[in-house]
Amino acid sequence: MVHVARANRSSAKRVLAVAFVTGAFVATVLITPRATAAGPNCFVGQITNSVAPNLSAPNPTYPGQTITSSGGTWTSCNEPFTGFYKQWIRNGVVLSETFVAGSPISFTYTAGVADIGTQLRSAVKPCNPDGCYSSFVVSSNQITPADRAPAVPANLAPADGVNADSTNPTLSATFSDPDGQSGWVTYTIWRASDGVVVATGNGTAVPTGGISSWTVTGDLLDADSEYDWSAVGVDSYGVSSAPTGAARYRPTRGTISYYADSTDPSFWYGAGQDLGQQVLTRALKLKRLFVILDWGAQTRDTGAWGTRTPDDYSLPTNEAIRRAASQFGKGFYEGTGGAHWAHLRIVLGTNNAGLIQDSGYAGGAAWGQLVNQTNSWFQNNGPTQWPFSQQVLAQGANDIESGIDYCNPVGKPWRQCPDTARAWADGYTATGNVAFFNYGDCAGCPDNRLPQSGDRIGPLNPDAGWQVSDVWYVSWGAQDAWPAPEIYRTDGTQAAQWERIAEYSHGRQYGDMRFTASLSQHGSCLEDKCAVGGSVDNLARAAYGQLWRALNRSDDRYNHAAPSYVIQTTRPKFSTDIRHYYP
Repeated sequence: MVHVARANRSSAKRVLAVAFVTGAFVATVLITPRATAAGPNCFVGQITNSVAPNLSAPNPTYPGQTITSSGGTWTSCNEPFTGFYKQWIRNGVVLSETFVAGSPISFTYTAGVADIGTQLRSAVKPCNPDGCYSSFVVSSNQITPADRAPAVPANLAPADGVNADSTNPTLSATFSDPDGQSGWVTYTIWRASDGVVVATGNGTAVPTGGISSWTVTGDLLDADSEYDWSAVGVDSYGVSSAPTGAARYRPTRGTISYYADSTDPSFWYGAGQDLGQQVLTRALKLKRLFVILDWGAQTRDTGAWGTRTPDDYSLPTNEAIRRAASQFGKGFYEGTGGAHWAHLRIVLGTNNAGLIQDSGYAGGAAWGQLVNQTNSWFQNNGPTQWPFSQQVLAQGANDIESGIDYCNPVGKPWRQCPDTARAWADGYTATGNVAFFNYGDCAGCPDNRLPQSGDRIGPLNPDAGWQVSDVWYVSWGAQDAWPAPEIYRTDGTQAAQWERIAEYSHGRQYGDMRFTASLSQHGSCLEDKCAVGGSVDNLARAAYGQLWRALNRSDDRYNHAAPSYVIQTTRPKFSTDIRHYYP
């Protein structure tokens, strides 16, 4: 459609009247403007629009991008254009109006965040010496800027694979938006075992480039479960980014294990009951507990099988130990108040520091029988429909160490100590009905190369004959053996040693080792048994984290990447810290 309008000419004369007065009459002559017509449809100064302005821009158009408006197509009859007024309009409201000298030409606008989702148009009104077009001509089309999604959040914390001593962690990530908008990060946490979402929340609102954080509150996470979490950026218009990859988090709150001296049943009942109540009230957010009770080296000094306790060197019999452990389990069961989801493993521990005749096959067999008798008591006691054994299990354990050769003083036969430890594992396997754990060390084992079967270890007494194959046998090779190693050192050496033992096991086609727990001794250091903050004062979460990372990631102390066959499909289930328990 062609729009025609005369310029608004305030100076133009419409009629010129000239009067002649001669005698008896008056003559009036009407004179039209000086430009009556320049053509059949054109009056001088007449401005005509044949094509409205048109907008062009990238599709879709995002903030920061340029929208270009044409000036439209205009004619001015026999007069030049002196300039034009240009407008930008958002949702019918004029944003800006500017006069530009010359003929109508194209002009631009940079879309902003405020323009997202709105309708943008332009408008033009040209002028010539006789005046301006009667109204603005609005663009024939509109542009609606779109919202770009935020970037995937970065700098996730805690980082993937981190273990922390908290069931109320603070998650954080960097929010970034390409349009410069503010926003926040939304977090989702789900259980790694079954994928069930257990918590969601929004982080703090921040400008682009800011860190948006959210703290998990309440009683949502368990300290003995693994969780995956991811983050999504959300801008101020509600547009979301793609989610981050899943980051694994384990709120490692380990149990406390003890060097035990007292066998007083009432004391141990109270200790178990207190532990059960902590679990019931969620003061201790664990559902599955792993507690080592270390009774010291085995002995038959009293004429019956028993131990020499670690601190007061008393000589409790196996039967006295069984009664103490039974009451500990009963107390836990009753302390949980019928919470059937709570489970306790009482790990009855000894060590290889006894006399040779008490630490070999016969000692292992006797220890296996002790564990069996304890479990039998759990099975035969408690409510008929739900006996103690539904929530409590006893297992055997031995702190087998090559670094301190208690069992092989100077002058004893070559390999007496390692052969005795192997025999203990065989004796336990012959009688025990449940697995046992080696919670000892791998002193002298290689930590930066693949071990060989004949590698001699045991740095304090290398002539004792300990070899890598011995440590492997008492930790995995024996039928009932499982590793729950000491990870005392803060530099990661012990974790790296055990990862290499796992490689050794696979390379010899002995099966892929699976680790049950990590053991630290921070509590003992607090009791002045070792230097607080020293080289062997690992915290429980640090010990667990070192072991898991050595088995699963390339960030052990040598940045060594564990081979695929070593990588654990599930993490070690437990973390525990041992201390001396004084009744």
